[in-house]
Amino acid sequence: MPIQEGLFWARDGERIFYRFQAGSPDKNPILLVHGHGEHSGRYLKFFTRLEDLEHPLLAFDLRGCGRSSGAPVHVSRFEDYFTDITGLLDFLSDRFKIQGPVILVGHSLGGLIATGWARENPERVSKLILSSPLFGLPHEGGTRILAKVLNRIVPTLVVHNPVSPPFLTHDLEEVERYRKDPLIQRRITVRLAYEMVRYMSLFREKELVLPFPVYILMAGEDHVVWPEATHRFFSRLRAPRKELEVFDGFFHEIFNEMGQDKAFERLKYYLARP
Repeated sequence: MPIQEGLFWARDGERIFYRFQAGSPDKNPILLVHGHGEHSGRYLKFFTRLEDLEHPLLAFDLRGCGRSSGAPVHVSRFEDYFTDITGLLDFLSDRFKIQGPVILVGHSLGGLIATGWARENPERVSKLILSSPLFGLPHEGGTRILAKVLNRIVPTLVVHNPVSPPFLTHDLEEVERYRKDPLIQRRITVRLAYEMVRYMSLFREKELVLPFPVYILMAGEDHVVWPEATHRFFSRLRAPRKELEVFDGFFHEIFNEMGQDKAFERLKYYLARP
C-alpha cells in the first residue's frame, strides 16, 4: 500500500509532518510515536512489516523533530505532545475516515508520551504497546536536580544529548545510519529535560489504572533508559491485561537490533490479541 505524507497544523500553528498508510476500515488504526530526537522516517520498516495485518498505520514527527516545525527538541510543557496527537488524530479521522480507537505503539520517549496521552484519553485507545519506554534514566537523581535548577534560569538552553549511538543497537550499519541521518538531533533543551523527568516521576511513583491492555517490550541490556523504572511502572499498573517481554542481550532499539525479527514477531502477536 502507498504511504501518504502531509502536514497538519497544530493548535498553536506549528506544522506537524505525518505519514499514513490505509488499511481495512474494520481494523483499529496503529499510531507510532518515535523516540527523542529522531523522526518517523526511521519507522518506515513498520509500514512494510505490519502491512499484512491490514491496520491503517499512522506515524508523525514530534514537534521540533524531523520535518515538523517548532523549536528544536523543545516543548513549553509536556502536554503539548498530547494536544498534537489529539489534533492529528482528529484531522486524519476526518481526512481518511479512519474509525475506532487507536493502538498506540510508543518507543522510548514516545512510550512516555503515548502513556500520558492514553491516560488522558482512555476512550480513544484500544491497546498500548511500549518499546523500551522512558520511565526512568540512569543517574536520574543528578539529572533531576540539574534540570530543575536550570529550568528556572535558562529553560531554552540547548545541551548535548548524552545518548551514545553504539548503545542503541549491536548492528554497526544501523549505528552508522543513525550518525549520518541529517534529521536526527542529538541534543535537548533544559525545559524538555525537566518536563520528561516530571512525567517519568508521575508514572513511576503512582498506581496507574488503564481500561485497555498494555504490552511492554524492553531491552535486556538497555543503557539509555533505566530498566528498573519500567519494572516498577509495570508492577503498579492496573489493566485488564498486561504483559512484559524482555529481549535478553538487546540494546535500546529492539526493532533495529540484530535479532529484530523476534521483536517484530512479538509485536505482531500483541497486535493480534484482543
